[in-house]
Amino acid sequence: MKAEMESLAKDFVKLLEINPQMKRMDSLMIASSCKQMSRLEIFYRYVSNMVKAVQATGEMSLLDSRLLAYLDPEKENNTLYRIDSSQTQSKLEEVCADAVRLWEICADGYQDIKEYGLLERVVQEQTQETEHVRSLRSKKEIRTDSLQNPSDEEATFREKNIQLITTALIGKSPDAIVADYVIDEEQHILL
Repeated sequence: MKAEMESLAKDFVKLLEINPQMKRMDSLMIASSCKQMSRLEIFYRYVSNMVKAVQATGEMSLLDSRLLAYLDPEKENNTLYRIDSSQTQSKLEEVCADAVRLWEICADGYQDIKEYGLLERVVQEQTQETEHVRSLRSKKEIRTDSLQNPSDEEATFREKNIQLITTALIGKSPDAIVADYVIDEEQHILL
């Protein structure tokens, strides 16, 4: 298989007029290219995505002014980036309450929408129902396979030590060709 891949790489180098003398090495974590998000940011993103999904359906009457504010980039900046650490817990509780309320509002007509399913999952994983009220779980009670990023729903919170290193050839074409690879079985690394 390696010989076949190298042969194909050579054919693509000729076809795309790539200069094999210019090389670039990239290193990225496999299955971990997404940003590690704070708990506040996780809640905020899922609420914001669901509000945008409701907006796309045209059923804006479901959303009150507090939920509509999630469409405003200024609210995002003020909530996520312009707060003191002393305000983080109160903001988290506020956004969590919005998530629970939005989840309940949309329960009847949005179960088939991906954003609703993800919002439901984050609410169930990050909160608990006590005496008919949903409240935040402690960090220790949240499972490691809970949702961590809206752009990668399979991203989980655990140590990831698998690296992918490729050597790419760059030429006249904006495309890159993987020219070589080596697998280090002991450390599970592609070199």
